[in-house]
Amino acid sequence: MIAPALRARYHLSLGQTGLLISAPSIGAVLSLLAWGHAADRAGERVVLVAGIGGAAAALFVAAHASTFAQLTALLFVAGLAGASVNSASGRAVKRVVPPEQRGLALAVRQTAIPLSGVLTALVLSALVRSNGSPTAASPRSPCSASSARRSPGSCLRDVPAATEGEPVWTPVFLGVPSRPLWLLSIGSAS
Repeated sequence: MIAPALRARYHLSLGQTGLLISAPSIGAVLSLLAWGHAADRAGERVVLVAGIGGAAAALFVAAHASTFAQLTALLFVAGLAGASVNSASGRAVKRVVPPEQRGLALAVRQTAIPLSGVLTALVLSALVRSNGSPTAASPRSPCSASSARRSPGSCLRDVPAATEGEPVWTPVFLGVPSRPLWLLSIGSAS
């Protein structure tokens, strides 16, 4: 939604605009397996906070990029780092939710990602219209907040998989997602 403002600011062709907009997705695709491995080794909490913090840092620098190449590289790095959410939060749901409730738990968690994309696009568009600068509308602040000490990612506790007969938290109570699932979804939306 801010592509026209980016095109004007950086004097981009349509092809360059497409590459710029795709850079975070390309980064994410290339790092998902590594983040999954890191979550297996270090735990979901560490991976979520490190990844979202890394995305925030890349976006802070990207807000001051002066060339197309710099901005594209920084958005690529933000995608590399931000992909931690996909691997770690999915793993967290799988580890703590019983198999008969995982479908709903994963659906609620996954809904947070496109929903945040829609909300971010609307907010960024409004910021660009009011400010005129696509870099002033950077999503770096939500990423920074999500990697902070009291964020959903840092509130998540690494929980070992339940063994047979051991109680497990339920993602839904009386049809309403529970607090841990809401925290996980909010962290996934960052």
